[in-house]
Amino acid sequence: MTLPSVSRLLSLVVLTLAATFLGWPDVYAQTSALDRIGIESVTAGSEIQVYFNFPLRYVVHTPTKHGDVLQIEVRPLAARDLQGQRQGERETLSQAPSESVPLKQVSYEELSEQAARLTLTFARPVEFQVSGSPDSRSIVVTLLAAEAAEPADIPPSIPPPEPAAALPHALPPEKPAALEPAASPPTVVDLSYPYAVNLQSTTSPVDQAALPDLEALGRHRLYATQFTKDGQLWYRLRLGFFPTKEAAETAKASVLDAFPGAWVTKVPSEERERSAELTLNVPATAASDAQLVAPAAPAKQAPTGTGTAGKATTGDLMADARAAMTGGDTRRAIQLLTKILQQPDSADRQEAQELLGLARERNGQLAHAKAEYETYLKAYPEGEAAERVRQRLAGLLTARAAPKEKLRATGAADQESDVETRLSGSWSQFYSRDESFTDIEGRTINQSELDSNLDLDGSIRDDRYEAGVRISGGYLRDFEDPGPGSDGRVTTAYIDAFDSETELFGRVGRQTQSSGGVLGRFDGGLASYQISPKVKANAVAGLPVESTTGLEIDTDRYFYGVSMDFGTFAEAWDTNLFAINQIADGITDRRAVGGEVRYFQPNRTAFGLVDYDIDYNELNIALLTGNYIFPDQTTLNLSLDYRRSPILTTTNAIQGQTAGSLTALLETLSEDEVRQLAEDRTATSKSVTVGASRPLNSMFQVSADVTASSLSGTDASGGVEASEGTGLELFYSAQLIGSSVIKEGDLAVLGLRYADTQNSDRYTVDVNTRYPVNRAFRVNPRLRTDYRENKNDDGTQISVKPSVRFDYYWTRTLLLELDLGAEWTNDRIDSTSDDRTGFFVNVGYRVDF
Repeated sequence: MTLPSVSRLLSLVVLTLAATFLGWPDVYAQTSALDRIGIESVTAGSEIQVYFNFPLRYVVHTPTKHGDVLQIEVRPLAARDLQGQRQGERETLSQAPSESVPLKQVSYEELSEQAARLTLTFARPVEFQVSGSPDSRSIVVTLLAAEAAEPADIPPSIPPPEPAAALPHALPPEKPAALEPAASPPTVVDLSYPYAVNLQSTTSPVDQAALPDLEALGRHRLYATQFTKDGQLWYRLRLGFFPTKEAAETAKASVLDAFPGAWVTKVPSEERERSAELTLNVPATAASDAQLVAPAAPAKQAPTGTGTAGKATTGDLMADARAAMTGGDTRRAIQLLTKILQQPDSADRQEAQELLGLARERNGQLAHAKAEYETYLKAYPEGEAAERVRQRLAGLLTARAAPKEKLRATGAADQESDVETRLSGSWSQFYSRDESFTDIEGRTINQSELDSNLDLDGSIRDDRYEAGVRISGGYLRDFEDPGPGSDGRVTTAYIDAFDSETELFGRVGRQTQSSGGVLGRFDGGLASYQISPKVKANAVAGLPVESTTGLEIDTDRYFYGVSMDFGTFAEAWDTNLFAINQIADGITDRRAVGGEVRYFQPNRTAFGLVDYDIDYNELNIALLTGNYIFPDQTTLNLSLDYRRSPILTTTNAIQGQTAGSLTALLETLSEDEVRQLAEDRTATSKSVTVGASRPLNSMFQVSADVTASSLSGTDASGGVEASEGTGLELFYSAQLIGSSVIKEGDLAVLGLRYADTQNSDRYTVDVNTRYPVNRAFRVNPRLRTDYRENKNDDGTQISVKPSVRFDYYWTRTLLLELDLGAEWTNDRIDSTSDDRTGFFVNVGYRVDF
């Protein structure tokens, strides 16, 4: 790690702490939708998680499997305060693209009160799968490891990606003859995986003919590098690449007999990218893992009338499990083997127990594999298979122990520091102007402002520790006179750290949390400790951050809480139990207990949440969501949502009062009277949403959903008048989505919406298209038409809003954007008619670094 890298990260830490605890002039927490982007390696490829600041559900996405722009329709699960944002405005998060994850940008756009669109832009076409998260707080996009995609619609300055190797097929039942020299490894090589095994370091070139016949050498990329130390040329033989240190340690354990000085290291991205040029010829592949397990005994014929069908069923499951193992599908193998072990009279129980440990080891679940091996040895302590299992268990334990002193002694003199630093981010500036003209009011400037935003994300990591810093904020310069005024903002500003050996995690600063009873953004700290593979303890404390402008940090309100995470159980279930207490002006503001339950399978998910205030004895939130995907990719969605609106807190009593704090209210009212005011100001929201989507063919798909909701009224008290409830309101939506209809990468969405609300009927037709002119230039024409009929009078309103957005990637890291639009609106009540015309422009740039 270089001194400039350390200096940059230390500067970020200082700025983070200063912004968080000393305040920022006119700091406010904008009611933003996007929180952050998370990326991690998974068995299928790479997983992108887009996190939100509020719960929502996934509806549909397009295109279905392949493309360089992915649009995802989502539905917020509760009404949001947009803080004056105009529908159609976008929020964006940038990302530095890599070879395995070529993501450049994530944007979020409000379409209506009930609909929003998430857009992911990639540097090249990718294969993907999309799903909602089990906790309804993120969208998961899995990028699949596959053959190289077609040339991307990206700037010419961006080099094409290195082709990925094909996925492995089922291993042969017998040991094959020596393979012909290969220019590339026989398995998928993900260059985002940072770990490799340094097999040996010598002063002589690697003798390929002397390489041992080991299976691991044929399953991963084997390559050689050179470096000079103290004037001596050294040669390294390395095996890569692995997503975690544990996975690399497991591979190291399998080659220690042949390479006793092997050690695990992180390799820089430059070396990973050059490894294709340095690949050595693959040695003959050893017997597959399936052969290391003793073949199953012939199925015993069950006595007549004693469960022959059951025996046949477990036998079929065992055959499928072996096939899944040899084919590399460890996830399916785990599911099948678990089913077999649930049958106490299965003749294949012993083999299934051993294979389950092996499958979990291959799947990277080392703690689970250890437990399965130990279970096997308790049940079957004798025999050849038991010795084989003991060897595998010893390999796991050796890998996890990883004695550093011994590694330094046996390794060569090239064991450089494995410290890795990373710093990325973006800087953007956009000028927005919105003008309108009416027959009655004349010309009005609704918006004239320059919005500058900075997003920084840095980290330092080594083999054990990882520390990170994240800062997001900006400054809004208002040019209106008079106008709302200029102000700065810090939406995110925190530092965190993780110790992989003790499995301790901590974060301090301005952050967002929407689980464990925490209800959004706060200034404070979060800590967690992994007690066991299936139990994690969490603690949190901080100061709530209100979503209003011009507020300093409010030190009169604070909260603290604990929670426990349990799971995963049965490969599908996770739970969380929490308790949280919030104090405002010295009295209880909120005291709640509750829990979350998540169920996740590839074709079905479910999430449930209960939040109960034990101080008020009131249910705050009850939420249940789920979806099911049929084999033909038809998707059904269901959401049931009950919640207090806003969430019941004693602070709600201030609404409508001249007193600006609970302390001021308590000067004239008792605490019980204040608490009654809080209950009187808190309504109850209920909603049910049912939706479905279905692909028609490779280019078109349809989706539709209906939402029924109601908001209760509030009681009159404390000089505040009662409010009426909305009664039952209905929202209908349907979409026809086409992709790559005219040209590869194009997109067209026809949306129809109807809202039957308390005060009006609203009809919307929305056409949104995207056309890639060339590799760097995209055009996005849109047209929206709304018609409203009032129910309380004969008033009507019709509006037409055409617009077009231009995106031009000047370079790989510089985006220029121009958004132009106009609006014509006619309001008519009785014989009075008012026409309003207007236009808006949004122009700017974003630089990624």
